[in-house]
Amino acid sequence: MYTRGQIAAPKLDRRVELQAFSVSRDEAGQPLKCWQAYATVWARVFEARADEKFTAEQTIATVTKEFTIRYRTDIAVKHRVVFEEKSYDIKSISSLGRRKWLKVIAKARAE
Repeated sequence: MYTRGQIAAPKLDRRVELQAFSVSRDEAGQPLKCWQAYATVWARVFEARADEKFTAEQTIATVTKEFTIRYRTDIAVKHRVVFEEKSYDIKSISSLGRRKWLKVIAKARAE
């Protein structure tokens, strides 16, 4: 039973990967820029919206998803979420329920 002000536990039934951008060096000392996974977590996934924009004589379709995950301190808007082999750039992160959950809004190009 939940008291007033508490948020019920969401159904975390999807696995998502959290990635951070990193720069390392190859054997020749050249910089290698890549995304590296730092966590795989359970999430509730909700499709927030799909948009289309017409710019530079081409149509760009995007999909925005809302990911609800357990609260953690190692996530930032400079990171991204990978869900079903698609990468989503994080646009916002907000805390829900006194450090119990995070709502992550992320956007990807539709294919």
